[in-house]
Order: sequence, then structure tokens, then C-alpha cells
Amino acid sequence: MARLCSQAMILCEDQQQEVFIRHFLMKKGYTQRQMRIERCPSGKQAGEQFVREKYPAELKALRQRTAKAETALLVMIDADTGTVTEMAKRLDAICSEQGVAVRNQNDRAVLLIPRRNIETWVHFLDGEAVDETTAYSKLRYESDCKLGVKGLFEICSEGECPADFPDSLKVACLEYQRVK
Repeated sequence: MARLCSQAMILCEDQQQEVFIRHFLMKKGYTQRQMRIERCPSGKQAGEQFVREKYPAELKALRQRTAKAETALLVMIDADTGTVTEMAKRLDAICSEQGVAVRNQNDRAVLLIPRRNIETWVHFLDGEAVDETTAYSKLRYESDCKLGVKGLFEICSEGECPADFPDSLKVACLEYQRVK
């Protein structure tokens, strides 16, 4: 089994995204103490804006910390009505604007970009047929995603996603490989 990073930094829009990532990392063997979470404060600003504005500083912090200890950065931001590629380019652009080198292959930085939002993934993992343009309803409890995350962990660990996976979830499975 691959050695875990000493810390996983999480940057996300909301509590549902945080719970989703936390459960995935705990399946991987991480503990709560190994996770540092930056989540948009409720009601303060748009979650997408919060993640975009914080991303360059978190990427820079990842690089600084990685010099001392193996560290991972997991960033989750909804693509909303755009595409995964468009959102990744927006994150690169804000890094460039702030003088931070864009993410490269050596960075243990994972971009998780659900299309339309995280609920698309959660509903799919719960066995529903989904498309990536419909806005799906929020869960009653954020922890209701736990069973779906367990299934996703098993699939991503095998390294091959089924053909019926939403495209953004296939990309996320590949991205998770950076945390090995």
C-alpha cells in the first residue's frame, strides 16, 4: 500500500463537498487530524468565488509544505453550467494573474470539478440516472453520500471507471490518483 501524505489540504465550496472529500480520504486511510479544511463560510459569498480566490494561495502553500512533508491539496469546485476544462482553465488563469505557477504534474494537487454540482455525483452514485446539465436536489443530510463515496473509492482504486460514469466523475477518478 502506498504511503499516505502527512496532510491533506481541502479547499471546497460547501459542507456537502467537504463531507464527500472527507469520506473519500478516510476510506483511503486518512484521519481527521491529517485534514486541513478551507470551506466557504455559509452566507458570506458564492462558494465558487471563494474557491477561485483561495486556490492560488493554497497551491503556493502546498508547494511550500511539500518541501518539508508529503502533502496533498484537494480542490472541489462546481463547473455549474460550464465544463470541467473551462473551470480548470479559470483556476489556471487566476494563478497566472496572481503570479503563482499553474498546477503541474509534480504537484499533488487534485482538481475535482463536478458538473453541474456535487449532487450530480451523489445521485449517480446512489444509482440514479443523471445528466450533467440538470441541477439535482440537495441531500437531507450531507452524510447520506457516505455509501456512494465508498463505492466510488473502490472503483477509483481499481483504476478503471465504468462507461456509464458521468464524464466529470471519470476525470475525478483519474485526478484522485495524484493522492496515492
